[in-house]
Amino acid sequence: MARTSRWLLLAILLVGCDKETDPIQPVDRNFPPEIVNLTYRPERVLADQEVQLICGARDRDADPLGYRWSSTAGEFRGGFQLPIVRWLSPPGEAPSTLLVRVTDQRDTVRAEIEIVPARVLPPDSLGFVNGANLVDLRWQHSADRDVSNWEGYDVFAASRSIASLPADSVGAYRLNGSSFDREQYRVIGVEPGQRTFYHVRSRREYGDVVELSVAGPEIQTAARLDGFGSASLFEIGARPGRGEMGVRIRDGAVLPLDPSSVSEFDVYLGTADPEDREGDLRLKSVSLLAYRSTRWSGRITGIRPLGNDWGIAVAPEDGYAQQAPLEVGTVYAIRTAEGHFAKMRVNELRGSPPERRVEFQWAWQPEPGYPRF
Repeated sequence: MARTSRWLLLAILLVGCDKETDPIQPVDRNFPPEIVNLTYRPERVLADQEVQLICGARDRDADPLGYRWSSTAGEFRGGFQLPIVRWLSPPGEAPSTLLVRVTDQRDTVRAEIEIVPARVLPPDSLGFVNGANLVDLRWQHSADRDVSNWEGYDVFAASRSIASLPADSVGAYRLNGSSFDREQYRVIGVEPGQRTFYHVRSRREYGDVVELSVAGPEIQTAARLDGFGSASLFEIGARPGRGEMGVRIRDGAVLPLDPSSVSEFDVYLGTADPEDREGDLRLKSVSLLAYRSTRWSGRITGIRPLGNDWGIAVAPEDGYAQQAPLEVGTVYAIRTAEGHFAKMRVNELRGSPPERRVEFQWAWQPEPGYPRF
């Protein structure tokens, strides 16, 4: 009996040794994709503009990746299942959320960005030059002048500042008929001395939408009166009938000096000598004729050389004297006794002492105390 048990145990052990042990199966692990960046171009997006969306993704398992884009507004062009897609931003300035899903067919990850369309940028650095019944405006171009749906510029004018008005409230103040793409505009038929505020806005159009920028820099000015001297102005020491002349700057008239009509005169052509004997030529206030009659003493005109640019449009408010050396080509700011601002340029000098004479150009601002000419 004991012998039989031993043989049975041995048989069981032999059967167990003969059986092959099953190996442990490895876990089938998947690494999900990883989105490493999500960008778009251009960096500054306008409304109704095509945008390139770019998703950078990778997968540790080197699995092929699938992409699927969606947005809360706008539309995709040419598909929405690639890592780089084209998206058309919607009209208006409301934000849009762009979502991308990336999958390796087992796991899906997602990322999103928000894009807020910007309004087209206005032009910059508005400047002006006044003329007779006109104002010439010039500016630096808008940084957006080459964007899609670009129409150009609109010019606005009012008797008060309107730069802070929203774009949908300025239509009544628009000067131009159609938008234009140059960086200048001439305003004609302006009443001299009528103070006006000007600004320029950029314009885009798409569908039924007109998009105006905010106002660019706003300036204020007033058209002037201008022209050339009605006669040559002789130096005061010239022969009778020539040298006893002065200028009424409001119309450039050269008139015989008359102390009984002091208010008709602003400047005359004298010399560096206090009593206008021989000397270098000077443009002088008629107040300096007080050595001839005390009636002139209260008629003080301010004179200040400005250089050679006739296009200067803003008068300095200080630095004036009652006389200045006379030089051909120089532009002189004039401030009259009534407070009007004017300018005068010596275009030509002829003759010899004591009968030197000049041809001159003038401009006068009708609104007193307003430093624009």
